[in-house]
Amino acid sequence: MAEQESIEIRLTSDPRWLQVLRAAVGQVGHLAGLDPATVDHLKLAVDEACANIIVHGYGGARGQPIVATLHLFPDRLEVGLRDYGKTVAPESIRPKALDASRPGGLGVRLIYCCMDEVTYQAADGPGMELRMVKYLRADRGGSRGRTHQ
Repeated sequence: MAEQESIEIRLTSDPRWLQVLRAAVGQVGHLAGLDPATVDHLKLAVDEACANIIVHGYGGARGQPIVATLHLFPDRLEVGLRDYGKTVAPESIRPKALDASRPGGLGVRLIYCCMDEVTYQAADGPGMELRMVKYLRADRGGSRGRTHQ
C-alpha cells in the first residue's frame, strides 16, 4: 500500500446522503482490512458525527456543505469531517454520562466508543473540524486515547 491513500466526499446536510457516505466509509474500512464489526463501528461513528453536524452545526438546515475525507495509512484510518456551520469551543463537545436523566445526546459518546482517537477543533473560518482515527493493528493505539484541541 502507498504511504497514504485518500478519498474526499462532498455532500450536503441532508440525512438522505448519509447512506451514501456510510457505504463509502464501509468500503474503505474493508479495504483497510478491518473486521465487519469494526467497520460497523466506523460507519456508526461517522453517521453520528454527521447527524450532529446537521442538527447542531447547521440547526437542521439542509443543503449545507459537509466535506468528508478518509486517509488510509499503513497503520491507521483517519476520517475527517469539516462543516461550515456554528463554531463552538472544542472542549464543550464531551461524551454524555450514561446515567444522565435527559434522553438523547449519546452521539458523542458513541463516537468516542467506536474510535481510537477523536479530536474536535474550530476550523479556519466558520465551522468545525473533526478528526477520528481507527488503528489497524491491535499493537498500535491500544490506549484508545481521547484528545481535544
